[in-house]
Amino acid sequence: MERTLEIKIPKKNHDKGVAFTGIGDIVSGLGATIGLVPYSASAGLVSLTGVGAKGPFILFSVIMMLMGLVPAIAGFLSSIPAPVGYAVLLASFCQMLGFGLQDYARLNMAGRTIFVIGVPVLVGTGIFTLPASAFSTLPDWLRYIFGNGFLAGMLLCILCEHVLLPKKHFGD
Repeated sequence: MERTLEIKIPKKNHDKGVAFTGIGDIVSGLGATIGLVPYSASAGLVSLTGVGAKGPFILFSVIMMLMGLVPAIAGFLSSIPAPVGYAVLLASFCQMLGFGLQDYARLNMAGRTIFVIGVPVLVGTGIFTLPASAFSTLPDWLRYIFGNGFLAGMLLCILCEHVLLPKKHFGD
């Protein structure tokens, strides 16, 4: 978000964000619901709109909550097919891809870095092409990990970066 807004965000703001996310996760856990997930697409939306102020975000969030309390509106919104929702977010996702490519451009693209980036991207993308039945023999908890290309690729990247190919063993 700092690069998107071209400002330096103070550490105390990061700390407050982590604290509120933690509190939200605790409350979610008490209610046996899914915890909060920081949504990086917001940086893409800020980049597209040029609006980085909190006010419009808070106003829109309140409006969405109120609309959820009206059964007819909530029913209509929940009936929107997922592909339509993803199509709406496509522009934001394109911005996020651009941010990622800009970060890659800053790296020294030597052998180790290419491997740490390339293998997880290819494995994660490949998983998306497999039928769901490909993982049907795995236990449920493994099926959730290996059946999700994004999650599997991310975990493989962390594994490559810190366990299989730690930087201390490479010159790049």
